[in-house]
Amino acid sequence: MNRLSFLLLTILIAVIGSFAWVQQGQTRIAFVDSQAAIRAHPAGAQAKALEDQAKTEIEALQTDMNAIVAKANAGEQLTADEQSRFQNLRSTLATVQKNYADQIGATVQPALEAVDKAIRDIAAENDYAAVFDARVAGQEGTNLVVFAKQELNITQEVIDRVSQP
Repeated sequence: MNRLSFLLLTILIAVIGSFAWVQQGQTRIAFVDSQAAIRAHPAGAQAKALEDQAKTEIEALQTDMNAIVAKANAGEQLTADEQSRFQNLRSTLATVQKNYADQIGATVQPALEAVDKAIRDIAAENDYAAVFDARVAGQEGTNLVVFAKQELNITQEVIDRVSQP
């Protein structure tokens, strides 16, 4: 057995042992799709709109850059104007990406804070010792958890709290 297999087996045994220990002590756990909760908050919806706008603008810049790169890769000599345009596009792309990242980060912050508070409040009210992110733990993530009862999913409860005016 190589070292990687041994390490993976050790981690698997530790995870299984942790869940067995948690359940024996009557410790309660829950799951939440935090991304769905963030999108449900008004600030999350605004951030998603900004992400879509950024994607469109960035893709247009990348398409223009790719046309120049394709010409150069085909062995054609680039004119001074094309070289200058490429440098301008590259600089513009970096600026646009940074500006959108800053805008999106600032826009989504209230949603992140509201979702975090809702999760913490629900966890405290229901005596949950741990709340896992469903996307990370479940089918769409790393599959650390292979099964969980649907009633452990608190996503809708979190969404209801963060989407209230």
